[in-house]
Amino acid sequence: MKVETSTEEVARTLGVGRPRRTMFWRVGRWLLLALGVVVIVAALLRFGRPGPKNATRYVTADVSRGDLRVTITATGTLSALGAVEVGSEVSGRVLNVYVDYNQRVTKGQLLAELDPVQLRAEASQATAQLAANQAAIKTADATFRETTQALERAQSQAKAGLIATKDVESAQAAHARAEASVASARASADLAQANVSSAKWKLTKAKIISPIDGVVLSRSVEPGQTVAATFQTPVLFKLATDLSALELAVQVDESDVGRIKEDLTAEFRVDAYPERVFSSRVKSVRNEAKTSSNVVYYEAILTVDNTERALRPGMTATATITSEMHKEALRVPNAALRFEPPTASGPAGPGAGSPPAAATAPLAKGKKRIYLLAAD
Repeated sequence: MKVETSTEEVARTLGVGRPRRTMFWRVGRWLLLALGVVVIVAALLRFGRPGPKNATRYVTADVSRGDLRVTITATGTLSALGAVEVGSEVSGRVLNVYVDYNQRVTKGQLLAELDPVQLRAEASQATAQLAANQAAIKTADATFRETTQALERAQSQAKAGLIATKDVESAQAAHARAEASVASARASADLAQANVSSAKWKLTKAKIISPIDGVVLSRSVEPGQTVAATFQTPVLFKLATDLSALELAVQVDESDVGRIKEDLTAEFRVDAYPERVFSSRVKSVRNEAKTSSNVVYYEAILTVDNTERALRPGMTATATITSEMHKEALRVPNAALRFEPPTASGPAGPGAGSPPAAATAPLAKGKKRIYLLAAD
């Protein structure tokens, strides 16, 4: 039986072609393993050994010079300068509305008109009443003249003994009543004249006129709507003189109001332009305190230049007011002001440590000590 054996099987059996493991290779392998163990042990001894329990660690930072600003942050709302609310002083149905939102108007321009039918009727009634009172004055005057003549005759006849004293007294009483009637008629006529003036004035108020030159911010009336001017004047339009300049009223906390004064510079942002910063200036700080959710605040008014017309009344703004500015001040990181010496129970925390022995004198309450590692 003939068996064929491949060359690879023969080489594998005889060990031909495989590298021989020499003595040097075995020794080198053990040397490398021992060297690795030594390195690991050295690293553990160098870096893994715990330090003293109360070891002091210091964190340093550079001290620099530059401009230092002390700021106050407050929120508020933009409003238009010279905003005027135009309402109706009389009641009636709105007949026509002649203006709309954002429309420019001039002083004396007709904005809306109420139905004048009822007002004209009231004016006519008042005029007729005045005429009746004037006629009553004439009647009273005629009666007064008549009683005056009757009194004179009665007095003459009494002197001649032709009539009794009782008749003279009756003539005097009639004369006095006639005189009083004249005064009453004149007073009634004056009242009727006032009613006529009032009715005519109400008739003129049926036309809603713009009191200023400006822009229509809002319109809260439509044709056909009934306006009732009873206890409070209904507002029909809101006008603003000019939108190129606005006011920003911000709420300043009572703890910060002592650091705000007029003419301080400020800047603010609005949600409509989150990446843009607008400049402003403090115009005034109101003395009246206001309370919201048991928090007392004061209102500060900031002037805003709106020449670009980018801002609109009613926008909410977050303002940053610069209360102090120091040029080329020595600046130290805030972390240096939060130093606390270690206590008997252990260190105060990361970055805490004992102060230099040369400066261990006690400080006054509220004072802090800063150590500079270099003069510059």
